[in-house]
Amino acid sequence: MMPQRKMLQSRTGGKIMGVVIDMELAGKNVMRGGGFSGPPTRGISGADGGDGMEARIAKLESDVGHIQSDLREMKGDVKDIKKDAREDFRILFGALIVVALGLALIMAKGFGWFN
Repeated sequence: MMPQRKMLQSRTGGKIMGVVIDMELAGKNVMRGGGFSGPPTRGISGADGGDGMEARIAKLESDVGHIQSDLREMKGDVKDIKKDAREDFRILFGALIVVALGLALIMAKGFGWFN
């Protein structure tokens, strides 16, 4: 006989994350790794998932929202840095060409190539 399983889902950022709980093991306080998880503090069938699950999920979703906004801000900063680096490279490359031509002219005059 197959053990009874229950699927719990949480909506986070448009993606559905699921956790399968083996109801037989949940009643015996046994973790998937084979260890003992201690005495139950609250039943699995609680209205909010147990131990303030809704509040914890809301905090996690809020934290993920802050992380996503920080990443968007960092992406904009990286684009600005790349743009600045591209402009700096062009300026440095132009200066290098001017210096190389100047040295070539000085060498040509020193060797008497221009009279």
